[in-house]
Amino acid sequence: MSGVMSSSVKAVSNTVFLTLDWISVTILSFLYSFVIWKTLSPWDYGIISTSVNLMMILGNISLFGMHATVQKLIAEYAAKNQRGKIGSLIRMSLVVIFVADAIICATLLLNRHFLASALKTTENVIWMVCIGTVVFSLFYISTNILFGFQDMKGYFKTSLTGNILKFLVSTALILLGFGYFGPLIGVAIGFAVVPFLRFKPHWFYKSNGLDRKKIILEYSLPAFLAMLATLTFNNAHYVILTVIKTPEITGLFSLAMVISALIALIPNIITQAIFPIMSQLSVNKKSNNKQARLINTALRYSLFFAIPFSSAIVIMMRPLILFLKIKTEYLPAVQYLPMLAMGSLLLGCGGIFLSSIYAIGKPKVNRNIAVLAAIIFLLTSIPMTYFFSAYGLAFSFLTVSVIQFALSYFYIKKFLPLKLPIASILKILVGSAIFVLLLYNLEKYFESFVLKAIVALASFAAYMAFLVLSKFFNGQDVFIVRHIAGNLPKPIRRIAEFFCSIFEKFI
Repeated sequence: MSGVMSSSVKAVSNTVFLTLDWISVTILSFLYSFVIWKTLSPWDYGIISTSVNLMMILGNISLFGMHATVQKLIAEYAAKNQRGKIGSLIRMSLVVIFVADAIICATLLLNRHFLASALKTTENVIWMVCIGTVVFSLFYISTNILFGFQDMKGYFKTSLTGNILKFLVSTALILLGFGYFGPLIGVAIGFAVVPFLRFKPHWFYKSNGLDRKKIILEYSLPAFLAMLATLTFNNAHYVILTVIKTPEITGLFSLAMVISALIALIPNIITQAIFPIMSQLSVNKKSNNKQARLINTALRYSLFFAIPFSSAIVIMMRPLILFLKIKTEYLPAVQYLPMLAMGSLLLGCGGIFLSSIYAIGKPKVNRNIAVLAAIIFLLTSIPMTYFFSAYGLAFSFLTVSVIQFALSYFYIKKFLPLKLPIASILKILVGSAIFVLLLYNLEKYFESFVLKAIVALASFAAYMAFLVLSKFFNGQDVFIVRHIAGNLPKPIRRIAEFFCSIFEKFI
């Protein structure tokens, strides 16, 4: 049990810095988008969303699966005290990425006239996509190297710097009249700075004993195919909508997708926090029970936060748009939110299972699930978008999220003695139902968004009260809260201790 507790403590430490990163990214990304929503049209926002997501897709493709490979193997080499191999692995990954970047950029530039026509934009935007592809590939690989070392603090600091730059540069260029080019340049500059802040000389020390062929065939190639599939599922929406419909519809869908994606971030943070720990535990074949309990804990906390959060987003989306005085042209985006929110919740929680399948050394199973989900998405999303526009695309997203969640859970159970925390899930569902009933029925009586927000907080307090009275919280929860609070200012520690004392009475 002490081993599980120590793994949980490390997972909590990772989660704290990843949560801080999430908070900063959420705030800065919202400010970045808010400036766009206030100053540019849905058509412009559609071009920005399509271009940035294309940068991200191609930047991920150029990794050729080295993103998951370096994160898993660095964690394993560190656990086995084989640090000499880490430098060779990083050098190898960068060579692969630079070759892939060169091929992708050459292809983009040779076909820039056709691409500009298909995406209803200009050739200059294709040049920006090319630059962004290189930038994102270096950003992603440096992120996964830090995750492999479990240096979440370093990741948070450098990511914060990049996102601040992105926002400041984008805002300045918009005000100077650059139009949609302002945010594109801001993204490129913000993310280009980050890898230079992260790379360290000792990362590149070379050693012998690295089986490159095994790394490519067993880890990199399956991860590459899985990543292609995941990118297709997660990021192709914008390209599909722009090609089949118009950038204006893409802009509306993008707003709903940006908001609903916040739901998946909660389980995604926890998934990132436990991935290197799961990889380290896989070194010991007798750690199956520890891994299963770690997954259960991750799922339990994900649902605890994500279900009421997703409910609040769906109910409060329209009042929030009106409160922020975003252009009224964006209000139709609200209709897509219920399906996207549910899909994001399932996708995020299913990601805990899917990522763990790779971490325990089953990359081909991880690949097969991701590829199947992507194929189903393409087969359903294109005709659904053609006939039902963005609403059909949202339905396709929800359907595939359900399928991927079910498959990931089915296969992780084949490898680990995993039992879902059914009692905890039922308590969360009942508590969330109380939260939704209170919020939905009370917020409509208030015109002010501030008062609506107060109602939301009161509803969440009722949710928490139900969980406490139903003995949802246990000794491990109290330990984790105290561990987190121990590194926070004294006033917050006192508040945390107050709640811990309440929790303990109902354990």
